[in-house]
Amino acid sequence: MVYRKIGDGIRQRTVALLDAGWTPDELSIIMDVNIRSVYRWKKNVNDYGTVLPPPSFARGRPRLLSGEDLNEILLLLERLPQLYLREIREWIAMHRQINICKSAIDANLEELNITYKILRRNAIQRDEEQRAIFADIVQNQIHAGMCVCIDESSKDNRTIYRHYGRAPAG
Repeated sequence: MVYRKIGDGIRQRTVALLDAGWTPDELSIIMDVNIRSVYRWKKNVNDYGTVLPPPSFARGRPRLLSGEDLNEILLLLERLPQLYLREIREWIAMHRQINICKSAIDANLEELNITYKILRRNAIQRDEEQRAIFADIVQNQIHAGMCVCIDESSKDNRTIYRHYGRAPAG
């Protein structure tokens, strides 16, 4: 019979009978299994101590990005959280010489629990000395006649800064 699930009990009993002196041909007929299966189970018992070999952990395609590469990307995103996937991909191609698609980068970032969220500037990021210098320049050196304001930020339906960036979830 092909494509039949054979339980571990039958496998173990077959190997025990083989050890007791039965021939593989006899066991193949009595247990209704392929003779090659009998030999394979016996080999597994000799090699691994059980009728089933241990599971293989190397499944699927190998990863394109190593742990070191992912660590470098995390450090990059800590410095520049507003980077788009396209820009991350260009950085990887330039610094790591790896050609990878944007969806693979996104999947790797999701596995690292890095999400895409709205960026906020913290008050701690402000430089109070620079703010004081700017306020002094505005108050003492600039008057209303010198100011011209043109708002073209919505001209191409884009903003002048990026609202979203990447950061750890939570």
